[in-house]
Amino acid sequence: VSGLPDLPAGLVLQGEAGIGKSTLWQAACELAAAAGLTVLTCRPAGAEVRLSFSALTDLLEGVTDGGLAVLPAPQRRAVEVALLRSEAGEQRFDERAVFAGTLALLRNLASEGPLAIAVDDAQWLDGPSASALEYVARRVRTEPIAFVVAVRGSAAGVPLGLYRALGTDRLQRVAVGPMSLGALHRLLRAKAGASFSRPTLRRIHGVAGGNPFFALELARDESVRRSQLRGVPSALPDTLHELLGRRLAELPSATGKALFVAAAASQPTVDLLSAALGEDAGPLLEPAEREGVIRLDGGAIQFEHPLLAAAAYAANRGDRRSWHARLAELSTDLEERARHGALAVDGPDEGVASLLMAAGRHARSRGAPAAAAELFEAAIERTPRGAAVERGERTVEAARTLLLVGERARARTLLEAAIPALDAGGVRSDALLVLSTLVESDPGGSDRVLELINQALAEADADPRRQAAALLSREMWERHRERLEPALHFARQALALADGLGDNLLLARALTRTADLEVLLGMAPDPITHFARALEVGSRFHLDAREDAPRSMLAACLARAGRVDEARALLLEEGEQVTADGDESSLEIICLFLAEVEWLAGNWDEARARAEEGIEVAEASESRMMQGAITAVLSLVEAGRGQLLEAEARAREGLALSREVGDLSYEVYNRQVLGFVELSRGNPAAAHDHLAVYAVERGIEGTKRISFIGDAIEALIELGRLDEAAPLVDELERRGSLLHRPTLAAASLRCRALLESARGDASRADALLADALAIHADLGLRFEHARTLLILGEIRRRGKQKRAAREALESARDAFTALGAPLWAARAERELARIGGRAPAGELTPTERRVADLVAQGMSNKEVAAAMFVSVRAVEANLSRIYDKEGISSRTELVRRQLTPDAEQSRAD
Repeated sequence: VSGLPDLPAGLVLQGEAGIGKSTLWQAACELAAAAGLTVLTCRPAGAEVRLSFSALTDLLEGVTDGGLAVLPAPQRRAVEVALLRSEAGEQRFDERAVFAGTLALLRNLASEGPLAIAVDDAQWLDGPSASALEYVARRVRTEPIAFVVAVRGSAAGVPLGLYRALGTDRLQRVAVGPMSLGALHRLLRAKAGASFSRPTLRRIHGVAGGNPFFALELARDESVRRSQLRGVPSALPDTLHELLGRRLAELPSATGKALFVAAAASQPTVDLLSAALGEDAGPLLEPAEREGVIRLDGGAIQFEHPLLAAAAYAANRGDRRSWHARLAELSTDLEERARHGALAVDGPDEGVASLLMAAGRHARSRGAPAAAAELFEAAIERTPRGAAVERGERTVEAARTLLLVGERARARTLLEAAIPALDAGGVRSDALLVLSTLVESDPGGSDRVLELINQALAEADADPRRQAAALLSREMWERHRERLEPALHFARQALALADGLGDNLLLARALTRTADLEVLLGMAPDPITHFARALEVGSRFHLDAREDAPRSMLAACLARAGRVDEARALLLEEGEQVTADGDESSLEIICLFLAEVEWLAGNWDEARARAEEGIEVAEASESRMMQGAITAVLSLVEAGRGQLLEAEARAREGLALSREVGDLSYEVYNRQVLGFVELSRGNPAAAHDHLAVYAVERGIEGTKRISFIGDAIEALIELGRLDEAAPLVDELERRGSLLHRPTLAAASLRCRALLESARGDASRADALLADALAIHADLGLRFEHARTLLILGEIRRRGKQKRAAREALESARDAFTALGAPLWAARAERELARIGGRAPAGELTPTERRVADLVAQGMSNKEVAAAMFVSVRAVEANLSRIYDKEGISSRTELVRRQLTPDAEQSRAD
């Protein structure tokens, strides 16, 4: 509390049950409130650990519906459903939307004043609530939010990911240890109303281990009191459960029964117990309240300590199932009713299994897939052995849900156990198709995947929906191997089936995949028109941006064609949607695509920011595949900036990540970035070693947004290996024309010019480069334009065209400087130095003439930089060269000269 200016921060209290954590936690909450923090609290109990979002509901109990109104509509609906303030209906909510909404809500509350999120007994948090709070903890940066958490177990890890989120400087971890003998004496005198002799006090302290709750229970035990009065040693019990059981046994039997029902219920109330017991539970609970076992809070029943609840439940062993059956009848919460139903039966029961499946679907619709998967697995256990089809269907649903929470191994175990018992047919087809997504990393996994997909397709029972799903899986298998023509064949088959089913989600996926492949294969000169129907159908759903979202896939097609402004607009629109939905897996790839678009556009600061954001999201979601992918782009930016050592280290890190997860596509991407690093160093041999990997065979320039095949050709030409370079240039020209990709066309023109120059035809090279420059300028690809200018200047210098060479090289140098590409600017300077002599006075480059004109209009250096989309430093460098060429020494002279009639002609004379 004393460190409010340093929020966010956290306090974690850890220790064994009864050691006093809750007392200290309560004191911390009171101190926080006294210091002006708004304190949101939840105190979960063991019975609630399996109820989805139970703790989050308690934590946000004080937030009104009006308070939720600040959230974007998708997040608000998801949070309302998660908190049971609204019904999901047929809509299914992703847990990430709940998490994102919770974060946005807490940030909004913190903007109104410092906030404390306080959780007692964090070990009893239900999984969805724990995940939501961990999501929040990982993302607080400067918000005034404190975390106050008590958790059982001195050796336990820090809950809610607080150690990773806050670090040691902002997290205080307190191990709550045993009380001293003196402190225990004072506690017993104050709370138990008795004073003990020194020997008895030592005995209590020893058996209790200094645990204050245990000691209080011992002190309240009548046998201890009698032994104290008699002055003889007490036969103290050796375990707390024995003591608690004895204490509860002294209560009336009817009270014990009521306490059992209260312990079995997740949120016990007097009314619930009265309904279950068939009589007024109030009088039955009075002895327990009087003895300090429970307390009543507005009709809600709270045990004074979780161990008392455990002891009350353990004390009744005879008729538990009947009581759980009764609670199932009375429960208004579907998940709780299903869990009680499962505890009420011994062995398989189709009615209970069906109830568990319904509860699981309800949990999943609320954005709690982990809880749903657990309920589905319980349903499988309760399914009668003869119901093979039902067991198979439930296994498939459980496996798909486990995949949503990353439990791949568990999903595979369930499927491999179920498939042998299934007859050939639709259900086994579904199971085989899900299993196919889980075996690729096995030795020979690629062949196994294909075998499973083909078997699923064969067993689809002529069901067009299942056939279409299997065909889309086959399409993706072919695509990952860059076999785009076969992939399109399967995508079109899936689309033909999906088009008449009325399943718009499946139709949107098939439309998007088909459109993307047709654009990739050059069958659609205008990607936007070609994606029109996919966009229209897909707008009705949230589709994963990694595979099926039409906006992001269209943006990728536009980026490949160099239409960066259009691609950016689509990606920003998609990014807003996935952020509102809390869909981090899609946000990762949006960041990747945006970083690539900004690299192509020459906005490298923005490219770095997008890449860093993407890596942060990928790390938070532990997506190592996307970390490897985005690392490649960040390395590319660093290489362009001249930070070659950092770029090399980062690309090798991305290479290792991609290899670790078996992603060959992004492994090649990182390798080719390493090639660009070596090319930037002026080391074509090392560059070729990296760039030659699958340069054309995998068609990397066909599917990735950034092409490296031009770099591979340039390295070969610099090495003098013209015979190897020539067929690559031919192939690049062919693909640029076939695929309607001006980016590839411009790259092929530049590469052809290098090849013609190396063969001695400088005039042909000059003409080719002029065409390439026109394409790059039209697309706005600043770095590629500058590289082409550099090559033009180099070829002209070798051809003794000094003036023309100087003009091209100075323009290249200025463009590289504006981009912030110092190594490339230095290369242009070296070429200029090799021309010899001095630039004629008044021979301004186009960039210098533009700077001079804007200065003459009265603009400051900062305004000129903004108008030209360059840095202020670049403007200053241009002015220095202008002064030198014009033979002037001040801005005033420059303005006067620019405004003098016929000034340009005078300088020429």
